[in-house]
Amino acid sequence: MTEDERIQERKDLRSALTDINKQLAGAAKAAGVTDHEKFQNAGYTGMYLMNTESLKKHRGLDHKVHLLDYMGAWELSAHIMKDELTLGLFDLEGATNEYAANDLHQKAGTSVRNRFLFFRRKIEDEPVEVKVVRPRPKQKHSEKDDHSPS
Repeated sequence: MTEDERIQERKDLRSALTDINKQLAGAAKAAGVTDHEKFQNAGYTGMYLMNTESLKKHRGLDHKVHLLDYMGAWELSAHIMKDELTLGLFDLEGATNEYAANDLHQKAGTSVRNRFLFFRRKIEDEPVEVKVVRPRPKQKHSEKDDHSPS
């Protein structure tokens, strides 16, 4: 795979992860999650045994960056799996409150961590990649814009 193909793969995975994160945020909100940062950190704690800020520090990244933009394909795929597992657990076990939602997200993260350990890899030690520059979302045109004179 060429470097350009690797970067495109990461962009595609990052985009897919953004879509899944939106679904998961909606499901978490429906389950009663009011502290989204705590919910997000529950998944990270399961996967990495540390929260997002600690992982940034562990990897030598600035606290203002978005971690997912610096992850490789394996790690982005792991996050997709974690989030899909969490959505599945919400359906199977029912997330009826914030505590249950956080617990299920952490369990999904732990499950993914265990898959990495099976391959003798600690997910927190995956390499930091060059930042993926994601395309900006397309702006919706209003009706007014569509009928403006040329």
